This record gives sequence, structure tokens and C-alpha cells, in this order.
Amino acid sequence: MSSLPNRPHPGWRAALEWLPALALLLGVALQLRQYVFNRSLWLDEAYLVGWMAGRDMVQLLTQPLDNNQAAPLGFLVLTRMATMALGGSDWVFRLVPWLAGGAALGVAGLIGRRLFRHWAPRALLLALLGLSPVLVYYSSEFKQYTLDVLVMLALVWAALRFSMDRPAAGAWWLAGIGAAGIWLSHPSVFVLAAVGVVLGLTACARRCWPAMGWLVAVGLVWAVSFGASYVMSLRALSGNSALGGFWTHAYAPWPPLNVDDWRWYLDGALGLVYLALRHEGVAHHLAEPGWWDALNAVLLALTAVGLTVMARWQPRLAAILVLAVVVTLAASALKLYPFRSRLILFLAPLVPLALAYVLQAWLDRAGGAWWRWGAVVVAAGLLLVPGVPAARHWRAPYNDADIKSAMAHVRDHRQAGDHLMMSTWTHKAFDIYRASFGLDDLEVFAFRQTPNTRHDALATLRRICRSTPGGRTWLLISHRFGQRAGLLDILRSEAAVLSAFEGTGAGAYLFDFSGSPYCLRYRPAGTGAPRSGQAS
Repeated sequence: MSSLPNRPHPGWRAALEWLPALALLLGVALQLRQYVFNRSLWLDEAYLVGWMAGRDMVQLLTQPLDNNQAAPLGFLVLTRMATMALGGSDWVFRLVPWLAGGAALGVAGLIGRRLFRHWAPRALLLALLGLSPVLVYYSSEFKQYTLDVLVMLALVWAALRFSMDRPAAGAWWLAGIGAAGIWLSHPSVFVLAAVGVVLGLTACARRCWPAMGWLVAVGLVWAVSFGASYVMSLRALSGNSALGGFWTHAYAPWPPLNVDDWRWYLDGALGLVYLALRHEGVAHHLAEPGWWDALNAVLLALTAVGLTVMARWQPRLAAILVLAVVVTLAASALKLYPFRSRLILFLAPLVPLALAYVLQAWLDRAGGAWWRWGAVVVAAGLLLVPGVPAARHWRAPYNDADIKSAMAHVRDHRQAGDHLMMSTWTHKAFDIYRASFGLDDLEVFAFRQTPNTRHDALATLRRICRSTPGGRTWLLISHRFGQRAGLLDILRSEAAVLSAFEGTGAGAYLFDFSGSPYCLRYRPAGTGAPRSGQAS
């Protein structure tokens, strides 16, 4: 790569060299802000916390997860060690993902120093990763997805530092990171396959047989680690048909036979770019409207340009990243791994890496001050994409299912004889927090949510009327809060809402059904007159 034209004053240049470090610190600060906010657990987190409660280390190693959850065994072991040392608060359960998020930025900094001699692309790489709303969010979620990102970046770093002339030291790094990564990240096997193939083909092409020998040894270490992991945990996961059905739309059509099949691959590319730079909060399994807007199309085009530049300047890196995507797609086509949303978060660093190469290519073009200002405009525009939502969540951290606030409202306004009505989805998080909010003594009527909302509401109401001679009913909702209207309309047709609290993604609604015609119809004989409720 050519030297940069019109270099700034040495004093300015020394100051600018600190920008990558400042970008890293900004990313760490954003992750820390979201972490210490200590938002409410959402459903998937509550499932994992509930499963881990009361299980010792032996049970954790030998019993499969329930409720169709999937998590690497190493992640669960590290979390159990943290809870044994520090207790079982939300902060402790999220400690490993938070540390992994910060470590991922640190490894990205090492990669940037190896790839770019100029501070600008290094700073852009770290800023895009640090500002990424989805990476900031997942650094505070009790799931393994930031570990996926960390392991992917660590393997890329190890592959870049592997020397064909002096392979021994690099082989030890590859063996250790790969063997550990298998236990910490399910999709690490796709990155391992890409790294192994690219390094192996490079060694063969250069006839570096000592390096090839070391790579074979590394591959054997990886194979032993994967075999042990498969026997202990992955085998049970691979047979989970419910998970496969949930992600059925996320499996690659192969061979692509029509326009819709090819559209699936375009959607996958757009979805990856959107995930890396624009997605906020939980990455659900369905498509997002923003995938198909003009901004996302431009970002995808720039990513493709960056990969082209990367292939010319750093072919090993480009081959590993592209092959990792291809291997993941192949697993998806075989119905072994979905290619969508949070499950491909480990591939998200590909986008900032490619965009950093776009900036490096721009800077390496000869030009005057106007050209350098053009580079500033391009970099600023790219930073605004994740920067705007990052600033918004700095002021108001993400908290999509704030059941804690809803439970606090019930605690502050409850009366003797009150009881609770909620779906089994809400009940998972409620069970975790009920003691800390002093709601252990309230009777709970839980229902399994089905497509037949009327049945869910009236069947549960019938149980309440048959079980209690009076008292008020609190309806608590913290999952799929946006779909509450139908349930509320049915309940309002039987009794008025006496009090309502609606927070971010959660709510509490007070009813008194004891005098309603429906309740009188099902009330057992001899239970006495119903007590009328009043608003809190």
C-alpha cells in the first residue's frame, strides 16, 4: 500500500494515533452503561436462569437444557463458577457476556494494528464494533453471543499471526484458542473449518511442509475437543426438532431453483449488514423492515467493495471470512445451523473489517486536501449509522421487557386478597423476581398462550372464579407486549380496568371480576357475595 499523501503535522499525527484507543474505550463505556443499567430479564434469559437455579456443577455438565434453549457448555460452566463466587443476581449471570464483549473489542484492536498502519481505518474498525447497537446489547444479555464474536475474532487473530516460516508458536495459539473456542461457541466450528482450510492450502501451495505438519497437529487437537463437546452436549442439541422448526425459514435453499430462493441469499446478506451496524436490542428470528431500505443497500455495496480490497491486500483474511460465511451457509443448507439474526452475530465483524478497508483504500489514493476531506465525510457517515442509536441507548439503555417496573407497581398497589394472572412466558421471569418484590404470597393463575386468545382469557378467568370467593385480579404481561390488545379487549368485556401501568415492554392491569356475570356463573355455591374492588 502506498504512503499517505500530505501527512499532518507530527504533533497532530501523534494525537491522532490515540483515536483507535479512544474508540475502544468508547465501546467499552457503552457496554458498561448497558450492563450496569441492570435491565429486566427477558424470556430466553429467564429460561436459562431458571434452568441453572439449584443445579450443581455435575448436573450442569450432564443434564440437557430445557425449554428449547441452546448454550455452549463452557459458557454455562463459567457462569456457574461466577454465581458460586458472587451470588445469583442478574449482574452475575451477565458477567461472562459483558467481559466477552469488552475482550472482543480488545482482540479487534490487535487485529487492527496488524492489518492497518494508519490510525484512521484502525479507529473506524473499533468505532463501528464499539458503537454497534446489537453488540452493545448482547454484552448485557445472559446468552453466549458475545462469546461467539470473541472466539471468531480470536481465531482470526491467531490465523493472521501464524507464520509459515516459523509455525511452532502460531500453532500453539491456534490449538489453544480453537480447542477452547469449541466449548465456548457453537459456530466456532465454522470459523475453525475456514481457518484450517485456508492455512492448509497456503502451506501446500508454498510447499511449507513443517508448517503443514504443525497444522495437522492443530487439527487433531481441534477434532478431539470437538468430539468431546459433541458427546457431552452437541449431540442432544442436534436432535432438537422444536428448535429446527422454530428456525425453519432460516435454512438456506439448495440448490436455488427460483427467484425466491435467490432472494433468500440476498436477504441473508442484507440481514447480516443490518445486524452488524443497525439492529437494536434482541435479534429476533424474523426479518426486519430495515433490511431492504436504501441505506442498507449502500452499506452492503460498500461491504462488498471492502472485501474486494481486502482480497487484494490481505488475501488470507478475506479467504477466511468468505469461507466462514460459505461453510455456515452449507451447514444451513443441510438444516444443521440457521443463517439468521443472533445466530450469525459471530459473522458481524466481517462488515466493520470490510468498511475499514474501504477507508484504507480511499486514503491510499493520491489526492489533495479535498480527497482527505472526502475520507472524513465517508468515515463520519459510516459512524453515524451505529452512532445515532448508540447515543440514544446511552441516554436510555435498552430494556424491552421491563417486568421489574410492572412488578413494583403491583407491589406498591396491591391489597389483601389480590391474585395474579399471567402467561407461562411471563411467569418465567416473574418466578425469578417474585421474592425480591415481596409477591411470594400472591396466588398465580398461569395460562399457556395459544393462537386462541379468547380461550386463553376465558379459561383462565373461569379458574379464577372457581378458586377465589372474591378479590382483585392483576394481569401481568412482559412477553410479546405488543400483542396485548386482544387479551385486554376480552377481559375488558367482562370487567373494567381499575388501574393500569404500562412500561417499556411490560404492563400490569387491575381488574375485579368477582361481580361480573361470567364469574357469577362459575362461582361455587355458598361462597358468599363477591367483594367489589377499587382502583389503587
